[in-house]
Amino acid sequence: MKLVHIRKRFILVVLCTILLTLFFAPIYSDHLVIGLWDSLWNNETARIDIDNKGNISNEVEVTPLQVSEKTEITYPSWCKKEDGSCAVVNANIDDKWQDFAVEVKVVNSGKITIYFRGPDVRTAENIRYPVLVDYRFSGVDKKELLKGRKTFWHDNPFIYSFEAKDGQKIEVKFQARKHHFRFSDLQNVYHMNWLLFISVLVISFLLSYKLIQYISKFKLLEHNSRIDIVFVAVFFVLLFVPMSHISSAEKSMQENRILATYPKLFNKVLNLEYGKQFETWFNDRFFGRNIAIDLYSFLKMNINHIYINADALWIKDNNWMYREWYIKQKEFDKNKADEIIKQTNLFSTFCRENNIKMYMLIVPSKESIYTRFLPKEYKKVVERNQFNHYINSLISSFDVSAVFPYKELHQASYKDFIFFKQSHHWTDWGAYNGYLALMDVIKKDYPKLHISTLDEYNISTSKLLREDWDRDYDIGQTTGLLRIDKDYAYKKILKDEYKYYNHKNEIKPIITDNDSRKEKYFKNPQQADAPRVFLTGTSMNEDFLQFLPYSFSETKYYRLNSGKMTEVEMYKLLKRFKKDILDYKPDILILCVTTWNLQLFVNLTKD
Repeated sequence: MKLVHIRKRFILVVLCTILLTLFFAPIYSDHLVIGLWDSLWNNETARIDIDNKGNISNEVEVTPLQVSEKTEITYPSWCKKEDGSCAVVNANIDDKWQDFAVEVKVVNSGKITIYFRGPDVRTAENIRYPVLVDYRFSGVDKKELLKGRKTFWHDNPFIYSFEAKDGQKIEVKFQARKHHFRFSDLQNVYHMNWLLFISVLVISFLLSYKLIQYISKFKLLEHNSRIDIVFVAVFFVLLFVPMSHISSAEKSMQENRILATYPKLFNKVLNLEYGKQFETWFNDRFFGRNIAIDLYSFLKMNINHIYINADALWIKDNNWMYREWYIKQKEFDKNKADEIIKQTNLFSTFCRENNIKMYMLIVPSKESIYTRFLPKEYKKVVERNQFNHYINSLISSFDVSAVFPYKELHQASYKDFIFFKQSHHWTDWGAYNGYLALMDVIKKDYPKLHISTLDEYNISTSKLLREDWDRDYDIGQTTGLLRIDKDYAYKKILKDEYKYYNHKNEIKPIITDNDSRKEKYFKNPQQADAPRVFLTGTSMNEDFLQFLPYSFSETKYYRLNSGKMTEVEMYKLLKRFKKDILDYKPDILILCVTTWNLQLFVNLTKD
């Protein structure tokens, strides 16, 4: 019997020692626990960056050649610089070696640099830590670069550079898998300080031994069992775990909101709300909170037929996703509606006084076009609001040619996807039908205007979504709002093929992208005699620009929702763009927004 008690005590000592040693890992190693965990279990992505340096027009065009459904190619805006740009290849991996191959087309001669690395993963404090990926048999064309297994992460990549000529095609092959642990990782990657590790291990063991020994000898007068005493002791120890690491992050990426800040007890006077504010702060930042949220989301996602959070809902049977605010959108009250009409007409007057013809394209919401796929309770909300009828009534008071192509898009939605299932943005097909509706109105004022037909375009398909400013393919903005993991989305959600239209004589825009503005400028030599357009509005314009520039001689586009400013400031069009409009001297000004954005028109001409 005594031997059994000794074994139990030894097991408890070992468990406590391990927990304490892991808890104090930051003392003797860099990101050991989280880095190893993600490398061995969580990570399912190998990353290759392909860079073309020379001048601002240097680019690469990357096409998957092998295992294409497991390869995502993006062209991120952060790598577009004055000396060139890059492409990022993310390959889905698992525990076994997999073959990947991509073809790289060089646009303008320059220096090609290929980085074999791991994903960019960071802590809540925005500190990058090593997530390892194993590579082997990597090569460029017929040149073998890596022999045998090699391990890299984001900040410690394998780099290969060479000169390439304009139009040259390069084949990049590699094998990759999830990292398999080696003891050398502890020293080479996680910078293990063995002296500190042994010190922490010994101290943890002694503390655990003394604690368990004390508890095992302790007896209560009521003759409670020692296991009860151990339980109570462990319970009180666990109470301190949430306090062990308070997050200093400003924003919760899982919930897409700003976290509470630490309250002041005294601010000239005593803060009587300190207790409630402290509780809110602690609830936002305690250790293990993100794990609890992930677990809660996992259970909701896998048990419920419809998954809902604060921003969106996902119908799992058909993978349609909808934004909450569009479903609940209601008519504006009379005062706001009157102010919207007043401000729109004042802006129209400014355009008319400067010999500019103004048009508006108001994009219907996805929820109103695809009401038929909504659950009954949400369908009733959309139908009860009757928002589309209200928009037509509202724009009839505008002193401007306004197009609201609800009927056209609704009819076209039975031929192909007008909106992406996984985003609130319209597809290329949706944007093309909106373009036709708008051009039909503009052509009445400009009879010689060219309207593009689909035979002018090359058509490609992808299960990924191309929807926003950078024209990268991704899993969809609503998928992101639902906080759904990328790998899960690739495997379980993205099952539909979307069509993408790229003009055979593609016009490459000149792009300005900084904290204060986002701007694209297109010049079309094929329509040199056509009018010049000033386009502004929201992200619906990004797919719209696949078509609009091919009807005009020049198109200058300013994105409204850009820069670090409030929505009120964003929509002060005259304040923000008056000088740009007058300097550019366009023939036509087009304002393209969604129905939801109309409420912000109360600010169009305000200072």
